[in-house]
Amino acid sequence: MKTKTFFGLILVLILIGSVPQFAKADPIEDAKLATVTIVFRFNDKVKIGSGIVISPSEILTAAHVVAVPKGESHSNVSIEAKRCFDDSFGVLPSVPLAHSGWVNLKRDLVILHPKSGALFSNFISIGKHQPRMHDPVYLVIGPTDGSPHTECSSEAGRVVPPYKRAAFKGTFAVDPPIFQGESGTAVVNPSGELVGIAVAAGFGRTSDKGAKSYWRSKGMYSCTVVSLSHIQNTVDKKSGIVMPLPLDNEDLPQWKIKH
Repeated sequence: MKTKTFFGLILVLILIGSVPQFAKADPIEDAKLATVTIVFRFNDKVKIGSGIVISPSEILTAAHVVAVPKGESHSNVSIEAKRCFDDSFGVLPSVPLAHSGWVNLKRDLVILHPKSGALFSNFISIGKHQPRMHDPVYLVIGPTDGSPHTECSSEAGRVVPPYKRAAFKGTFAVDPPIFQGESGTAVVNPSGELVGIAVAAGFGRTSDKGAKSYWRSKGMYSCTVVSLSHIQNTVDKKSGIVMPLPLDNEDLPQWKIKH
């Protein structure tokens, strides 16, 4: 009887070992699939920003990505989203976006919509809890011009104390910084949930002396991030209004930091 039990146990172990082992999903890689690059063209000029898909028909980004200097003509305007399904910026499939959006002027946020009823199959969930000081986060960045990133990428970081002159109400600071062309970058928690939108390069403190020295030489070593509560209010349509695009820069928060 004991012999049968022993061989039965061996057979069960063999069968378990033969079951295919599926790789666990990586929530940060999933967040990359919901990341887009916003390409805004006006008057023969181009602005680039990052954005994150939050529903099949909605993209959230920084409002100043689709803004122009006050008084500038709004002619020859086009807005499109390049999806991050490919490593090459030049061949990413593009989705034309409507020339109006849900805008939260006070918080520099805008929700953009595809034209012609196009839908996105990959989108991100919005987190329920604001990250606390020193919590780990990830910046998920779309392919951009004028930055070190040439493909959709993610960078591990953490919440850091804001520089005293960068402590804007309703924001928090994250190390590492963002670069030109990366406004609107999604800040996600380790579960891949959206917890912030990076709107500007800023200042902060970091325990990495080498990184601190390098970014200080560049004048920045963190980024300013709009907090989760303001994102949720914007997404729930509690804050903001429908506005035609492009916007005027002067109507939006000025993130410049005085030294």
